[in-house]
Amino acid sequence: MRAWTYTQFKGKVLNDLDMVDEDFITEEEWLDYANEAIDECEQIVHTLGRESLYFLTSAPLELVDGTASYDLPEDIYGNKIVNITFDDGSTSYEIKRIRDLRKIPCISESDNFRYLLTNSADDGYKIKLYPTPAADDTTSITIWYIRNAKQMEEDDDELDLPEAVNFVIQHMKVRAYEKEGHPNVVKAMSDLAKQRELLEGTLSEMVVDGDSDLPGDLDFYQEHV
Repeated sequence: MRAWTYTQFKGKVLNDLDMVDEDFITEEEWLDYANEAIDECEQIVHTLGRESLYFLTSAPLELVDGTASYDLPEDIYGNKIVNITFDDGSTSYEIKRIRDLRKIPCISESDNFRYLLTNSADDGYKIKLYPTPAADDTTSITIWYIRNAKQMEEDDDELDLPEAVNFVIQHMKVRAYEKEGHPNVVKAMSDLAKQRELLEGTLSEMVVDGDSDLPGDLDFYQEHV
């Protein structure tokens, strides 16, 4: 599928609206319109349910000797952790979430890692490991999570949800018509609703790796919001 840059889909909007030589709408406003649309597309993806792993990615969790709490990945969406795994080459397991706080005092230094997602007023969300790591380790733990959709910042930034390009274009047209007070705004909003339906249908038919079987426990959609 074609990868659209910001310049390309913005250019189509300008051409379709015959606004190539106009500056009624500033560059900052066009960028805002594009990112508004991307935010809405992102929400559509995540409201499709547990089948939606479109933005699944991973990152290492780099352990520091004597440190229990760690930042979540910067690009994580809504704290949606799929799972956390440990693999040092000889031992591998899933690091499970602690569901019963009463069990924390029973965790010993020799136990497999388990984790909590904490949210303090000073530090915000953190992943807290039990037991506390007793050595530096930059490679053994991997966090699988749902990332944010990429926001547009530069002209050559690519839309990383290519299925949504027509929705993004139509959203930008609607916002332009709204600012201009154009009589076509009602028709444009109707077309946008149709594009939303098409996008939802396209995304709902996508399956992971061509297989309709879901990965294991995906309770993160309820537990980490």
